[in-house]
Amino acid sequence: MTLKDIEAMDTDIIRIDDAAAVIGCHPQSLREMIKDEPRSVGFNTCRVGRNIYIPRLAFLRWMGAI
Repeated sequence: MTLKDIEAMDTDIIRIDDAAAVIGCHPQSLREMIKDEPRSVGFNTCRVGRNIYIPRLAFLRWMGAI
């Protein structure tokens, strides 16, 4: 998954695996960071139960793509 792939998506939410691939970290590391220090990741996230959702546009803004 690349940043261009995420830009081309038509969904509002992206998966942790996709965000981690673009950032260059392990998905579990990103999950733990969001769980432990959600403000440290730099983009908005939403946790519902055990699920973590990442708004695609917020992630793209953080990456400087838009």
